Amino acid sequence: MKKSCVKNIATSSLLSLALFVSSHVSAAMVNFSLNGEITSATTGNDFGLSVGDIISVVGEYDDSPVGAGETYVDFSTNYNNFEITFGNTVYTDEMDLDNLAKIYFFDGIFDGLDFVSSDSKLNSWGFAGLVDPETGHLIDDFNAHNDTIGGSWIVDSFQITPVPVPAAAWLFGSGIILLGSLSRKRRLKPA
Repeated sequence: MKKSCVKNIATSSLLSLALFVSSHVSAAMVNFSLNGEITSATTGNDFGLSVGDIISVVGEYDDSPVGAGETYVDFSTNYNNFEITFGNTVYTDEMDLDNLAKIYFFDGIFDGLDFVSSDSKLNSWGFAGLVDPETGHLIDDFNAHNDTIGGSWIVDSFQITPVPVPAAAWLFGSGIILLGSLSRKRRLKPA
């Protein structure tokens, strides 16, 4: 392989890596989980839930919009997603009635989840939510199926963990370094 060909491959590979890294540096993807507690439920409701049952939300999002004051993460994008396990039913952010699902924060602390299911059976809201100091729950934060179920998101249950960099990115990066070092060795060899 000619020197100029190796150099071109190494240069284009380094540029690709730089573009890949720069596009992902600003996007700090995190996994998150959240629980809610059922505080009122009629017997025999559609979801099989009772008072005291816990529902859960899991997903991932780019946390770059989260900061000081009132902020939110928009789930209408294809890289932010979540899934709500509500008794015997699972809802995703894509099942939001108006495609306006959001998680709200106040000074970086979880402040509510906006979601209205496309079947109109689950409704959650929470912008500028109020926290009950005794329970640590947002007050009156979701209801289901014509108020047959009601409940609140548990603020302290909101947890995030960084999304790990995929193994393919590490392999790609190490391959780029190897190509660069081979190119450098070839340039340093006396003719």
